[in-house]
Amino acid sequence: MFKNYFTSFNFIDFERIDKEFVNKRINKDDVLVITWWDPKLEVFSEVNPKLLFWNVSPDALMSSNNVFKGFLLKRRTKKLIEIMMNLRGLLLMDDAPFKWFDEFKIKMDYEFLLPIPIDIGENLYLNRNYDSTKLRITYIGRAEMWKMIPLQKIIDDLLNIREPQKRIVINVVSDDSLIVKSRLEGMGLKNDNLCINYFENIPNYQMGEFLLNNSDLNIGMGTALLESAKIGIPSLLIDPSYSPILGNYRYRWLHEIANCNLGSLYDKDKQYKGYFLSDIIASYNNKAFLLKKSIECYEYVKKHHDVTTVVENFIKSVKLTELKFKDIYSNVFIYSRMYQLKKEFIKYLSVFN
Repeated sequence: MFKNYFTSFNFIDFERIDKEFVNKRINKDDVLVITWWDPKLEVFSEVNPKLLFWNVSPDALMSSNNVFKGFLLKRRTKKLIEIMMNLRGLLLMDDAPFKWFDEFKIKMDYEFLLPIPIDIGENLYLNRNYDSTKLRITYIGRAEMWKMIPLQKIIDDLLNIREPQKRIVINVVSDDSLIVKSRLEGMGLKNDNLCINYFENIPNYQMGEFLLNNSDLNIGMGTALLESAKIGIPSLLIDPSYSPILGNYRYRWLHEIANCNLGSLYDKDKQYKGYFLSDIIASYNNKAFLLKKSIECYEYVKKHHDVTTVVENFIKSVKLTELKFKDIYSNVFIYSRMYQLKKEFIKYLSVFN
């Protein structure tokens, strides 16, 4: 999907590089794009290339000075972020870090946002036949607790709809159907109006076709929402959670999401704005409503996540950064003398175990 921007790629195994390799192949005007601090990045310190840090994992920046079990050197982290912003060496995938930016009294400019890119074609959903007899809901997610608890919430909400006007079919796509089934045991799934089908390890290149054939509504988080919205399937956000999701929760349409945030951890004390799932399901008897949601979700993804736009903005950011490796060196814990002493101490202790 990058063929219009780059003529060739040069793939280098990061695990095999050393200072000698870097000194021969990398120069000070090259831009090193990274998404995480790694001790081995020190091999670039002598050449001192430019840096562009893309905060893809929500807590990547917060972990820059994580000393021990969540104990953070906040002043160093604040200074680090300010340096990166001033030298245009920082990008954020979404607004996930904004909350603790406020705690640091850092004003974040939205121009630093660069969301997930995705290849977008036509809105294929608009050409599908409307099925008035059943509603097919898809949920795509790995068989991990923080993705399974939201699925349990979806099913629980559907089971509480007393007289659904359509038969509801849930098509669950995961990497391990046995784990998913075990998580759903005891939920009273023997319901004449609700059926669950399990699918495993569908390749990315087949996902679009699968969704077109099996989904009228996709509920999920992260890139799973983009996969459905990019072909026009109405897409609804549910946040990840490690604890049961209570009745205060509300679902949101993808096109209503602010700052490209595709899911934040559920907070039982938060006042959620959005919709009850029962109200959304009731709206699915209206074909005009479906077409409207299809267009709105599709246009949202096309505006914010289209690979063409994202790559253009990415290249602009690469050209703008003036951040150098030595600018961050003294403000990231893993490059400090304290970190080296910690490693040596742990190594010393291991001798006696």
